[in-house]
Amino acid sequence: MRNPEFERYLWQEISLHRLAIMPLWLFACAFIMAAIGADIDFTLLFLFALLTGLWGAGMVSDAMNEEILNHTWDWQRMSPISAWQLMWGKLFGSTIYAWYGGVWCLLLFVFTGNSADFSVIQMLLIAVLLALFIHLLVFLLSLVMVLKQDVLSRQRWGLPLLASLLLLSSLSIFSEYDDGIVWFGNVYEQTWFYIVSLVFFIAWLLIGAHLLMRKALQFQNSPLVWGSFLICLWLYLLGHLMNEGLVGILFSTYASTAAFVYLLLLSEYKGKAYFIQLQHLYEQKNYSTLWRQAPRWFISTLLAFIIIVFSSFYVLLLDNNEENRQIISVFISLLIFLLRDIGIVLWINFSGYYKRPDVAVVLYWVFLYWLLPLGFREGTDTNVLVLLFWPAPDTSLFLSILIPLAEVVLVYYFLSHSYVKHVLRYYQS
Repeated sequence: MRNPEFERYLWQEISLHRLAIMPLWLFACAFIMAAIGADIDFTLLFLFALLTGLWGAGMVSDAMNEEILNHTWDWQRMSPISAWQLMWGKLFGSTIYAWYGGVWCLLLFVFTGNSADFSVIQMLLIAVLLALFIHLLVFLLSLVMVLKQDVLSRQRWGLPLLASLLLLSSLSIFSEYDDGIVWFGNVYEQTWFYIVSLVFFIAWLLIGAHLLMRKALQFQNSPLVWGSFLICLWLYLLGHLMNEGLVGILFSTYASTAAFVYLLLLSEYKGKAYFIQLQHLYEQKNYSTLWRQAPRWFISTLLAFIIIVFSSFYVLLLDNNEENRQIISVFISLLIFLLRDIGIVLWINFSGYYKRPDVAVVLYWVFLYWLLPLGFREGTDTNVLVLLFWPAPDTSLFLSILIPLAEVVLVYYFLSHSYVKHVLRYYQS
């Protein structure tokens, strides 16, 4: 099936001159490094990471930004190209020349590779999957910025570097398991488990990029896909946490869900017109469309609430003692703090006082979760004031819930006034 978007990039990126210069340049680099006694295997893999990984990620980052900056995105949105064609056309078309250089690097590696730690097949799979993972993550983040109406015109390399750092951290985590990785009680070889994990996350990144492209083309997506991703992520983490005990598993499940709530709060569009649209759907009792249009942080918060309720009842039924009641108070406090932070984010965005509201939100979080608690810990012998900022398991169940709940009431009081003043007036005008 023809893809006009891919063909457009093919004509732009590929020429006889560029096809000839790439292998000549790579052969020259490999020859120079071999002449000075450098490790040729490492050199070829480094060139692949530089060309296909980092340079290709920069191309992916520019693929959407240039459409916005060149005022051609609206034309593409009205074209008959489907979301799937547009996604993989930009993903692979914009990086076709970077992949061409990467293929030459890998071919040379196959003929010269003498790695003792990994097989050539494993190294090829890891290299290709890592590059694809970086490209997909950068492309997904670029789509998020487009939907958020925040094009990173001056930060071309910020997203690729962020994706590369995430991958390096994942490599360091897996490198600690020299004797194999235990997952659901079974021991798996470290390298192959890492490869399968990359395939798992790449598949979800593809699904996420496709759904975001559909959203950019004004199509509606079912929230069930996002819920399915979170459930699959829970199962993936559960396999690693089988020996951590029930409390550790429940806390890790909640923490992963809450982390996505915070990330989505910062990344999703929170404009006044969007919430007016949601209110209009609610007033019309169009609940099916309202559910599909609901922000993903709201879906994640509902799942976090279900986790906390399930955890509380399960722990109490398991053993209703003082220690478990303290654990439940921590779980409930964490959920209340999450609700408070959601209110703060919406309040700051509705107020219109900040040019960069999400940056202001991050500064508020640093102030609330780090600077103020440090000051109170130094200045008091009790944990009562610390309950304003952190759950404290060694305090009473009543105080650990009442104090953050009072914060939630105060925040949502100001939020309601801000919504009436800045959003409803905008709606009525």
